[in-house]
Amino acid sequence: ATFPLLEKKEKDGNLFVMQDVVCVADATHRNMKAIFSLGEGDVDFDTKPLFPAVFKNAGYKTLMYDNQYFLGQGVTFLTDGNLSSILFDERNSHGYKYDGDMLEGVMKCKYPALYVFHLWGQHYTYANRYPEAFSRFQKENYEVMEHADVIAHYDNANLYNDYVLNEIINKFEGDDALLVYFSDHGEEVYELGYMGHGTAMTSGDFRYQLRVPMFIWMSDKFMERHNQIVKKIKDRKSWPLITSDIGHFLIDVAGIETESFDSTRSFINSQFNEEKPRLVM
Repeated sequence: ATFPLLEKKEKDGNLFVMQDVVCVADATHRNMKAIFSLGEGDVDFDTKPLFPAVFKNAGYKTLMYDNQYFLGQGVTFLTDGNLSSILFDERNSHGYKYDGDMLEGVMKCKYPALYVFHLWGQHYTYANRYPEAFSRFQKENYEVMEHADVIAHYDNANLYNDYVLNEIINKFEGDDALLVYFSDHGEEVYELGYMGHGTAMTSGDFRYQLRVPMFIWMSDKFMERHNQIVKKIKDRKSWPLITSDIGHFLIDVAGIETESFDSTRSFINSQFNEEKPRLVM
């Protein structure tokens, strides 16, 4: 198993795996724009607010820990210093070789806070995504030897990601906390004899790069205080979701009132549009 720690959290009853989730594109930057925007990503990115700004304006402390985009390095919206100051109170100043190293600098708040973690995760190249201590899988472990070395690196990266996510969860176990985890996009790792990253439209099955894992973890304290939200999440695990709606779900959970909130895009809301087409680019 590549996710033993998270599987234990699921068995304990605090973690719920969403079963039908897609992203809007097979590239990180497009997905980040769609995830952060309360609009429709590329279509109206410059006219709709970004969800961290809504939380900040509502009085939340907003913190981002990013191991891929850094202020002043690059031309994405998350590297712009002025925009970042509008979105976040705190950001890390540099990157880390491995995602787990970044967690040492996480600053806990005693008042309502929004934490955004952007990890390298299992992004290619897989051999660079985990320290030697997580080299559990070797190419000799696989029956089919073709590409077994790449698949072994990918499985080890998953195993390390399991450790990192478990460490993040553990930081908030005693708090009134909800955590949403999902990949910005998928990877195709020889499921069809092909390794694909950002090539969904030329793949034999584009779903491998556009379907993404997503789970919601809730602390014991959260589950005790917000039983209606817990019930809706439990009951709607199989509903069709798209990651560009995450901001509306988070605003709904937080109970923030804003004109930018769209109740039809939050799956725990009674007005959620389950029939909405999930358009990918």
